[in-house]
Amino acid sequence: MPPTEGAKSGSDTAASSRDSVVSSAEPFPLLEGWLQKKHAKKRMFGSEWGTRYFSISQRYGTLNYAKNKSRSANIMLPLCDMKKVDRLPIEEYGPYCFSVHCPPASLILKAEDNAECNRWIEAITYHAAHWKNKAAGALGSTSNSKSPPPAPPTTDPASTATRDFSTGFM
Repeated sequence: MPPTEGAKSGSDTAASSRDSVVSSAEPFPLLEGWLQKKHAKKRMFGSEWGTRYFSISQRYGTLNYAKNKSRSANIMLPLCDMKKVDRLPIEEYGPYCFSVHCPPASLILKAEDNAECNRWIEAITYHAAHWKNKAAGALGSTSNSKSPPPAPPTTDPASTATRDFSTGFM
């Protein structure tokens, strides 16, 4: 994997091929660094894995990746839409592999070692839960806004049943 230029936090200042810890204020810090991404389609020539630079953005609530370490990401996956992050079986994918499911995308990623793999899984899971809670709170605060006007009364005796759309029952 291409080496990072060094960690951005004060505690990690040595250059290494591991991830850079961007912020340690959270229980699971924001990460950025190089991971291997399995190509979606089989390749006739070359590796089935490509090296990508991944980062978690707290500002936008996204998991980002690009082919090189640049300011702008090629792909941004919303953390609030993450369905699951799973460790994958060694027998099928090799060591230090995990999957990220964010419909319609599903990524298979490989870390450099077990500790790095666990750091990414825990950080993505933590920040996805944070953004899901944030999104649920935002939706809850808008539910008190104007509600649609009530339906006009009906005089048809066959329409005396009422429908509760929140439960789907009559």
